[in-house]
Amino acid sequence: MLEYVRRSTLYNRLRRLDALEKARDEIEKVHDLGSQATRQRLEDIFYLRRLAWQGR
Repeated sequence: MLEYVRRSTLYNRLRRLDALEKARDEIEKVHDLGSQATRQRLEDIFYLRRLAWQGR
């Protein structure tokens, strides 16, 4: 049981790190654009990043 909890915790941590890395990559892609659509996209990315950080 303890091994399952450890693997589950590690798996969730890796998923969050992967989501944060993807969000960072997306932010870098749209950093210089500045349009309303880009701002909305950034807001969506930050929302997803926050969810990933919270582990949901």
